[in-house]
Amino acid sequence: MIRIVIADDEPLARRALRELIGREDDLELTGEAATGGEALRLLRQQSPDLAILDIRMPGPSGLEILESLDDPPLVIFATAFDGHAVTAFELQALDYLLKPFSGRRFAASMDRARAALASGRVDSSRTAEALGGRPRHIVVRERGVIRPIPVADVLCFTGSDDYVELHLEARSHLASVRMKHLATHLDPDLFVRVHRSVIVNLRKVAEVVPETGGRAEIVLTDGRRVPASRSGWRRLRAVLKRA
Repeated sequence: MIRIVIADDEPLARRALRELIGREDDLELTGEAATGGEALRLLRQQSPDLAILDIRMPGPSGLEILESLDDPPLVIFATAFDGHAVTAFELQALDYLLKPFSGRRFAASMDRARAALASGRVDSSRTAEALGGRPRHIVVRERGVIRPIPVADVLCFTGSDDYVELHLEARSHLASVRMKHLATHLDPDLFVRVHRSVIVNLRKVAEVVPETGGRAEIVLTDGRRVPASRSGWRRLRAVLKRA
């Protein structure tokens, strides 16, 4: 049996999940919560196999719950669409269910959970690692349309505060995610944070121009120039030596 905890501040949403879980012979609902605080207590007490969390609840958010657990279960987010949430899902969650979702979509998500649990790799400290790799896409929202952007196509990420800009050769996209969060999930052999507001794709670096004071300017394949701080230039040199 796959032991599941659900958390959503909407009673109707919890009832819908309860009914969908009840249709599957190998799923067991062990607890439900209406707030982030209740969810956190349940997860720590029960250590379920899977948590289905709303992204926004009174108290800690679904993302904050995931970050605060030392040994989190697999996590699926069930939420109304939010650009920040969708970006975060790509970085950390097993899957996300966009409300209102169908029974077929829920079943597909459960199949992913079964596969992940069967792989024997769910004892990782992060759900994304349990799924076996780094995010391949960053999802952005533009004019009401969801666009998955292949990470490999990004020349560099620039940003500050809660937003990051994804720069491609033809255009740029804005995603609501923190640079610090993004930097911890990208492949460190391909993406280097060369400045507090810049992450570069090594495969898109055309040349590096050293400057005085231990800094550098990085020229990307599209001609774009981005700065490297002293510590960023050291990190970049270290990665280039390993390549």
